Amino acid sequence: MLTQDQATEINAIWAQAGSLSRAWLFDSAPHKQLRNAIKTFGEGVPRPDEQLVLLHDDTVFGSGRNGLIITSRRVLYRGMGSSTETIDVDHVSSVVMVPGSIATKVEIGSLGGRAITAEIHFPSDTNENHALGTAVERILRVVCPLLSAPNQQQAWPPPAWPAPGVPAENLAGSCPACGATGGGARFCEYCGTSLVVTL
Repeated sequence: MLTQDQATEINAIWAQAGSLSRAWLFDSAPHKQLRNAIKTFGEGVPRPDEQLVLLHDDTVFGSGRNGLIITSRRVLYRGMGSSTETIDVDHVSSVVMVPGSIATKVEIGSLGGRAITAEIHFPSDTNENHALGTAVERILRVVCPLLSAPNQQQAWPPPAWPAPGVPAENLAGSCPACGATGGGARFCEYCGTSLVVTL
């Protein structure tokens, strides 16, 4: 369950995001979308030891059958035509919002290298798309212990890596957070840091 301080911080993040359609905090989700999300990809949300934090409906007609659920214990995502992906919040080691013109992606890395790339679509409003992506990233930083622990929290915004102007072929070097070598992955296989770089 969330602490009162976490709930207060999440409410403040939500207020800064402005008015968002098809995304709801805590128990404010409409019954239809919440019921369909839980039935389709919610895997028993909420369990007795967890609290619903956020529901995002990423369907064209608002059915709630695809989208993102964040609870105090898990992150669940189901994209169009895909199966449900789940990561326990205790294992989330990185989160990066990648804005786009059609969809904003929130890349969630975990210990052991598993990752979820949640796509947030708001075809009619790119600003709302980015606002929700930013809010989701910030909420995950509050909910996930590895991201919110003072001694492990990454500086935000993260330092540029590599420096602008470095040729793309040099991106396969080492992880900027732990120094692990190896390339070709979106997240470091050792610490889960995102290796996505936009030059």
